[in-house]
Amino acid sequence: MPEKISFWTRELSPEKGYWIIQQLSTLSFTLSGFSFTSLSFFIGFYSNNPTVASDIVFALFVCTILFMLSGEMAREGYRIWKYLASETIYLISLSILSISFWLFAARFPSLNNPIATGILGVTIGYFGYRTVHIVYIAIRVR
Repeated sequence: MPEKISFWTRELSPEKGYWIIQQLSTLSFTLSGFSFTSLSFFIGFYSNNPTVASDIVFALFVCTILFMLSGEMAREGYRIWKYLASETIYLISLSILSISFWLFAARFPSLNNPIATGILGVTIGYFGYRTVHIVYIAIRVR
């Protein structure tokens, strides 16, 4: 009888899973840089009145940190639990980034229209669905 492999020690096969891990790591580090650049932009843009953009600045700061964490976890994510945790952190960060964009768009009447709000709402909803789905897969695989 074969020995059962624990969820915590189960690994992705290098032939099939390597490109997924590399892609997630690359995307996470790229979006971390984008979030940091946006953070710098907002700090400069609202330097006269920083309290106006404090929610956006905080969200971008959290996104920068979470994307870096996700990228680093994915870089060494040959274990299934690390990959799933990295994917979950990535999707949560992407949701926060989308919400910060939504907060920015709400400040300008030309960007705040029903079509853009609807598309952004569907996008955030999809990211939320994917996060729940990844957690469900982790529970099922375990």
